[in-house]
Amino acid sequence: MKVVTAFFTGNRMDRTRLVLDLGENRNLKMLVAYVDGGSRGNPGPAGYGVYILDENGNELGSLFKNLGIQTNNFAEYSGLIAALNYASTN
Repeated sequence: MKVVTAFFTGNRMDRTRLVLDLGENRNLKMLVAYVDGGSRGNPGPAGYGVYILDENGNELGSLFKNLGIQTNNFAEYSGLIAALNYASTN
């Protein structure tokens, strides 16, 4: 998969929204991933969750993982990496 465009939208009230344009060579033209990660304390018990939609808003999948004791930034970026890995393999 070649990522043509990737951008984030959202603010403190919304989850981060990652939009990937997958190009013209696939039936799916866009994938939307809502990504959030966090820790209770910094560092502390951490995890992430990802909700993945196609361009029509249909659910394609969800990802989540307990990361053990990590920082908030580690959890946020781990969720982003998981979403990108999903996009590149599906």
